[in-house]
Amino acid sequence: MKIKIPSLKLEIVVFICGATVMILELLGSRILAPYLGTSIYIWASLIGVILGALSFGYFLGGRIADLKPQYSYLGAIILAAGVYIGLIPLFEGLILGASVSLGMKWGGIISAFCLFVVPSVLLGMVSPYALRLKIENLKKSGNTSGTLYALSTLGSIFGTFLAGFWLIPHFQLENILFGVSVVLIFSAVFTHSFKNKLFAGFLLLVIFANGVAILEKSNPKYLVEKDSAYNHIRILDSKVFLGRPARYLFLDIGFHSAMYLDKPEELVFGYTKYYRLGDYFNPNIQKALMIGGGGYSVPKDFLTRHQNAKIDVVEIDPEITRLASQYFNLNLEDSRLKIFHEDGRTFLNRNQEKYDVIYNDAFSSLYTVPYQLTTKEAIQEMASALSDQGILIVNVISAMSGEKGEFFRAEYKTLKSVFPQILVFPVEIKDQKTVQNIMIVALKNNNFDLSEMTDSISSTEFADYFKNLENNLIIPPQTPILTDNYSPVEYLIGKVL
Repeated sequence: MKIKIPSLKLEIVVFICGATVMILELLGSRILAPYLGTSIYIWASLIGVILGALSFGYFLGGRIADLKPQYSYLGAIILAAGVYIGLIPLFEGLILGASVSLGMKWGGIISAFCLFVVPSVLLGMVSPYALRLKIENLKKSGNTSGTLYALSTLGSIFGTFLAGFWLIPHFQLENILFGVSVVLIFSAVFTHSFKNKLFAGFLLLVIFANGVAILEKSNPKYLVEKDSAYNHIRILDSKVFLGRPARYLFLDIGFHSAMYLDKPEELVFGYTKYYRLGDYFNPNIQKALMIGGGGYSVPKDFLTRHQNAKIDVVEIDPEITRLASQYFNLNLEDSRLKIFHEDGRTFLNRNQEKYDVIYNDAFSSLYTVPYQLTTKEAIQEMASALSDQGILIVNVISAMSGEKGEFFRAEYKTLKSVFPQILVFPVEIKDQKTVQNIMIVALKNNNFDLSEMTDSISSTEFADYFKNLENNLIIPPQTPILTDNYSPVEYLIGKVL
């Protein structure tokens, strides 16, 4: 007697399509990042758009499956999804470039819609269609539907870990899209044997799209362009921005660090020089902490200026540190430099060291401010990590007054709730309405007399910094103190933009 072995064709296809949905969603965050950042608005746009598309796909797939319950139609749906995903590299730049002018919120929604609605709808159609084809006995329909949807969910879990832990950190985005596209096209053929010419035509079209995307980057203007586990990283040499040759580090959408190529030891960005104010308030700094390494401009400057001092740097992304050593003259062998690759907040939570000064430059990316470092609880941890004469210096990008100054005022009030004395230095221009780098100096010791300070610095290197000292701040009483329980940073940054 011949035993009939049940076909697992539909189960395999449902698993693959479930994995593809989550791979596409995680890829979406990286595709949008260079243009729109990775804020909560971008994630909300991606998740909302893809969930909406999947819902419509479930509905549409069920309707079509009842009308045309044929393997050829299911195969065509999967084939269409695969081809569309393979063609994304051809038009993503045009869509994202146009979306930038709409801002983070609408730009994120529109770009997510244009890029990912079609494949998400098609992939959403797969599970109900497969269910209709699989059900042969109504008495077993519950078991069959439960099995298929469980496999789809398991596929999504698999796709999440595959993309997050392996694909994105190791491969270019275009190559991942190409790989996903090819897998879906072969899955379509596995579902239904299409004519060879039709299959070959679609496969060649996807190969062509990937080839065009690679060709566009075959002569890259960037020394490095890659995705790490945390950032979309680009390194560029140019003399356009400053009129002299310099090397720039871009993280996601904007400048993060820079280094002059003709004089690497000189600080490029004006705001980084204001971190030297720590030496005015404490001329005998022995140990410092830097939160946010980037190109390591400030740590390198600190080690040059303090031959007998040490500095700890917390940089969440080890790939940035590796690239800084390769492209930005970071000496990893310096015994006075200790680097921790973790989130700044988790480091502060477990820290037992005492520092004379803490430099916080985790706010240099305007689109993606790490809210967990803006709150009162985080500031309290920083204060606890300081010595009795300790200083905290924070970089904030904002205006000081008006609607565009709401983030600055909230952060100022939060700092003021922990530190007894706060000084504010707008970097570019002494104007409260201008969005710019604003350096906030928080003093743990309240013994400094402001009038004495300003009278005693005229002959020092700090004189130019104190010219920008802002003495006329008005903080409305309704300004919130940011806490772990309430920190609407993206909303406030949205007003800055």
